[in-house]
Parts: sequence; structure tokens; C-alpha cells
Amino acid sequence: MLRQISYILALAILFAANFVKGDSDEDYNDRVIIIIAVAAVLFGLSLILLVLTACGIYALRYKRKG
Repeated sequence: MLRQISYILALAILFAANFVKGDSDEDYNDRVIIIIAVAAVLFGLSLILLVLTACGIYALRYKRKG
């Protein structure tokens, strides 16, 4: 149960990062990488889930961008 809550919190953090505006794409990318790393450490997520979540964030971002 606690592990499921951790997954949900980590995903919420990662998707919130999708809406953080930076000065440039490089700032945004750095911020997302840092948040993914922090989520991995705090919540002990598997590497596969992190990769899939990161891919989902970038797919949503570029789809929204046009």
C-alpha cells in the first residue's frame, strides 16, 4: 500500500514538472532530469517506470507544443 502511494506521488511530481515554465528548453530539460532523479531516490522507483514516465512527459509536451 505504501509503495503504491509512493508511485502515485512520484508520478504527480513528474507530471507537475511538465507544467513548470523555464527560460529555455535547456532549463526545462535540466529541471525534469533533476526531478526524475529526486523521485527515483525518494520513492525507490524502478528504472523502467522512470524511463516510461519521462517518455510520457516529453510526448505530452511536444504534442501540446504543436
